[in-house]
Amino acid sequence: SSLSLAFADCEKLETIEGLLTWDFSDCNDFGGSFRWSTVYDQLLTGIDTGKALNFSFMFSSTNYTQDLSNLNYASATNMGDFMTSSSWGTPNFDLLIESWHNGVSVTGTQPKTGCPVGVGSTQYSASVQAKYDALVAYGIIFTDGGVAP
Repeated sequence: SSLSLAFADCEKLETIEGLLTWDFSDCNDFGGSFRWSTVYDQLLTGIDTGKALNFSFMFSSTNYTQDLSNLNYASATNMGDFMTSSSWGTPNFDLLIESWHNGVSVTGTQPKTGCPVGVGSTQYSASVQAKYDALVAYGIIFTDGGVAP
């Protein structure tokens, strides 16, 4: 099943009632699902993304600011432009790097080797540089703003 572009361009969408109770266990495509939804900023803790292959453009051109490190990206093969032109920020990118780095050795929630991950100009902190480098060595292909000053 697919959630591709499901809520794209919903400029006034703030929350989706009952979203955290929906069954996403068979969803393989989240591509562009919230793209251009400039007001949407609902926490997505607990949704099942373990079978999703495509996260490309999921939050591109949004003001999304929530932590997404708790989602399972283990099947992801495309996260290109995942957060491009968004307001996501360094703290959330750091949390994702931390989570994925831990996943490489423990839980396996990081994307597949060779997966492009685009976060636009979002930067990461120097404190996670070694973990970022380990993920790159693992095979994740980041497009980002580099280390924050």
